Amino acid sequence: MGEGDILALAEALLGQEAVRVYRHRGWAVFWCPFHPDAARRGRRGRPNFGVSLADGHWKCLACGRSGPSLQALARELGKALPAGRERARAERAERVPAPPPPPVRRLDPLLGRLRELLLAPAGGAARAFLARRGVDLETARACGLGYAPPDPPRVSPEVRRALAEAGIWPEGRRGWAWGNALVLAEPPVAPWAVQIRRLDPGGRPKYQTWGQIRAPWGWWRVHPSATAAVVVVEGMMDLLAFAAALARRGAFPRVIPLATGGGGSREALERLAGFRGEILLIPDPDEAGEAWTRRIREALGRRPVRVERPPDGLDPDEALRAGWWPEGLT
Repeated sequence: MGEGDILALAEALLGQEAVRVYRHRGWAVFWCPFHPDAARRGRRGRPNFGVSLADGHWKCLACGRSGPSLQALARELGKALPAGRERARAERAERVPAPPPPPVRRLDPLLGRLRELLLAPAGGAARAFLARRGVDLETARACGLGYAPPDPPRVSPEVRRALAEAGIWPEGRRGWAWGNALVLAEPPVAPWAVQIRRLDPGGRPKYQTWGQIRAPWGWWRVHPSATAAVVVVEGMMDLLAFAAALARRGAFPRVIPLATGGGGSREALERLAGFRGEILLIPDPDEAGEAWTRRIREALGRRPVRVERPPDGLDPDEALRAGWWPEGLT
């Protein structure tokens, strides 16, 4: 379902139009149907009930009621999902014209080309860099990794406009912000966020992200019935290193590596909190890594998590290359 379908179905189930729709964040806010949220309307009350336009999961920030889907919401309300989704979507579209997708969601043709370039002669230095970091080519392909050359490749006018809108390749400039970098999209097709890791020595900032982080990096590989555990790290290279190590051990899809990209957005941490398997945190060996661990633990509340710290002050990918492996992780 698209955003318009989810919004139309949520409004039909709740019997009210959304109070606010944050399309850039992929979220719609309603008066909560489970506690007297709407009764305080116009005084000091605020709408607290949010529905994700990405997948329909919902939560009230006031009373704490939550669920993974609109089907679950229908059951909680004692209703059936309304029929005629196309009609509901069309009626919603008449009231609020759908805006164009955000810029990074329109970069699919370019991202496909960059994945090809990683395998081409132009990506030789990038492949050598990955090999030094313990990431084989098969893992890079499985994770949807691409390589952006120093000079921008030829793109269609539509993709060029999307790059300009995102600030990646501003109009009138010859160069672009992705020059000589590894490119990781979440998810690989129609992404909500794209992160790069510059390969030029001393390139600053080394990492940079465009778009909205709606889920941990690698979340698209998690399957509720097949994934028993997730290994959560901070950054791209640790994610790729664990993906390679787990693949060598034959652990996919039972164990999936994820990255939060720093502290992690609220939506990404909510996705993580909803995971029912084991969660293993592997922080970087510094104060920022300890702060990252505390933030995730606070976001998950009483949800059990396990923390493993690499030895000898090594970063997670360095420790893996030195032969370390988290205790109890098969």
